[in-house]
Amino acid sequence: MSENAMAMAPDVKEAFNDLKFSNAPGAALILKVDTDQETIMIDTYEKETTPEELAEEMSDTTPRYIIYSYKLVRDDGRQQYTLNMIYFCPETCNDRLRMNYSRLTPFVSQQLGLTKIIELKDMELFTESWLKSVVA
Repeated sequence: MSENAMAMAPDVKEAFNDLKFSNAPGAALILKVDTDQETIMIDTYEKETTPEELAEEMSDTTPRYIIYSYKLVRDDGRQQYTLNMIYFCPETCNDRLRMNYSRLTPFVSQQLGLTKIIELKDMELFTESWLKSVVA
């Protein structure tokens, strides 16, 4: 399976655009790699969630790409809605999955037009305060 042979399922870009233009204060599009079909697919689309709730739902053995819409409130009161690509790859996942997801991370980023990739290895760290510290 080469990066060039990988495709993005059509509903991924549709859901991504929905998320992008929603200005949701906390929403997540979770993507997975289907190696049999050589496709990046939607695993889950949560239209309203917090980092803590999402951390509870995520597997600690399977990598995922998380596109998270976050409402950042600056110290001066200004509000900014950010789209963040989080590459979640737990330490406990097998090497083959780790290599596949690592190799495809730039492809997913490029297809969605997201330039900053945040790596996360432990979902217990995925809290609002952590997210604010890496986004701000």
